[in-house]
Amino acid sequence: MENSAVLMAILTQIAMLMPIIVVWAIGIILASARWKRHPRVSQFALIAFVVMIVTRVPASVLNIWLPITMENSGWAMTRISLILGAIGIVSKGIEAVAWAMVLWAIFGWRAQRKRENSFPPAFGNETREPSATSGFIQG
Repeated sequence: MENSAVLMAILTQIAMLMPIIVVWAIGIILASARWKRHPRVSQFALIAFVVMIVTRVPASVLNIWLPITMENSGWAMTRISLILGAIGIVSKGIEAVAWAMVLWAIFGWRAQRKRENSFPPAFGNETREPSATSGFIQG
């Protein structure tokens, strides 16, 4: 396969990933914007979204470029498939951990938040910003 065809295949793969990359980038922006208000939740979400991008893009490029390069070098298809399988297992495992972090960011803080809000802000586990609300409904 020609270099231009390989490049076109890689660019097509990245173009197909763009919708999810945009969603993850928005997640990074939102986590950064809410850092002062919810530092622990934002930290987990930010790390997870960065990990997803850093894992998915190179894995997608490798899935196209590596088999072509290996086949041109005379590697057997069974060996190529084993290597691609290993790359797939590792990248999907990393993505699963990142998604677990997103789930924790969404749901894991709620029990802690309820416990924190039953005491005055000075007795919580985390220091609060002076502008942060106590969590009590005032009315």
